Amino acid sequence: KSPFLYGFVFCRQRQDERLRRGGEQKSVVVLSMFPYSSVLGPLSQWAGPTFFNQGHEALEEAFEDVLEWQEPEAGGRAILA
Repeated sequence: KSPFLYGFVFCRQRQDERLRRGGEQKSVVVLSMFPYSSVLGPLSQWAGPTFFNQGHEALEEAFEDVLEWQEPEAGGRAILA
């Protein structure tokens, strides 16, 4: 484990004249104690639109799936579902 916390971000900007500042920016952040950018970067890019389109429940389901992933092995391959 690393003494750092790694964050992988999906940002969405949306123009809306009805809002006080003419738009908004929202983000979804995937946090990890491990620097697995090749997995967690794409996961954040999937999680952001999923959250904004399907809601909180979809992210909860994805989180439960991630908890079932096997521990990674150096040099090994894993199939993530």
